[in-house]
Amino acid sequence: MMREFAKRDHPWAILERGLQSAHRNPGGQSGVVLFIALIVLVAMSLAGVALVRSVDTNLLIAGNLAFKQGATLASGKSIETARAWVVANATGPSLYQDIVSSGYSATWQDGFDPRTFSWDAAQVVTLATDAAGYTSSYVVHRMCATAGDPGSKACVKSGSSGTATSSFGSVSYSSYALSLSGTSPVYRITTRVRGPKNTTSYIQVVITV
Repeated sequence: MMREFAKRDHPWAILERGLQSAHRNPGGQSGVVLFIALIVLVAMSLAGVALVRSVDTNLLIAGNLAFKQGATLASGKSIETARAWVVANATGPSLYQDIVSSGYSATWQDGFDPRTFSWDAAQVVTLATDAAGYTSSYVVHRMCATAGDPGSKACVKSGSSGTATSSFGSVSYSSYALSLSGTSPVYRITTRVRGPKNTTSYIQVVITV
């Protein structure tokens, strides 16, 4: 009895009985095939959805990078506008004090952070929106601790007074040595650019005149 029971429960015997049953009942076999086909169809659908989402994410990242790059390029106009203004007003005492209407501060303003700065304030110059939809704003800070004549104030300047060395080892530069004036303060231009999809970029440059 035990030998017969073991023979009937052997995996090959169970498989053989299942195949015989499928041959005797074709309708049941079709039901199994349909069930398997539905499972495969669901798996393929999930894979397709995952692929579409992956492509959409890659496109979104590429678009954001393109907008960010466009905002950085758009900052050139505001930087050049600010630089030209500084150069035009650098002679005499014009830049010794703040000029709010031109976005100019005669000090470096401790703790200045373009990310938390109020770009809607009166001390901001905003240029017209360009054809690509980017709007640039800028402020200029003279790198001095206090307002007034930079000659008597603590300021960051372009270099030390004097002339650079006219020789290096056995090489002599003679009259071609660089002259360092060191009397002009450094100006920091900070610009913010806002564009499509709320793209925002902050760029800072330092100039001397």
